Amino acid sequence: MLNHFHFLLRQDTDASLTFFMLKLGTSYAKYFNIKYGEVGSLFQDRFKAKLIEKDEYLLQLSRYIHRNPKDILLQTPGVELADYRWSSYPCYLNKEKNDLVDTSFILNYFSKNDPHGDYKKFVEYDSKVVELLDIGDLILEGD
Repeated sequence: MLNHFHFLLRQDTDASLTFFMLKLGTSYAKYFNIKYGEVGSLFQDRFKAKLIEKDEYLLQLSRYIHRNPKDILLQTPGVELADYRWSSYPCYLNKEKNDLVDTSFILNYFSKNDPHGDYKKFVEYDSKVVELLDIGDLILEGD
């Protein structure tokens, strides 16, 4: 995305997510500032986190994150969601491997025969009727 990013992180330890995000943001800002000869803050606000307690929320959030670049890609005809280079989506479709991305947790919700294909159908499903998916305090609008 041009002005933000999304992470779907699973916390397996009691280590602080806030500390992790602080280190990640600070390290990236230092890298960016050195590379481009800039100084100062890179990010406008602090990160936002939401505890996921329901499977439905988890799946819809994963779908939302992977569909997020859609508006950018509409500017380039013929380019698909799986072509967006800054997304983990190709890993979920079994088109790429990345040691930082564990697709198994999400893909376990889909069929054993073709979890990658089923996930693709789930993410890329377009309805001509506008649907509002209320998942907690996050409202997603379908196409």
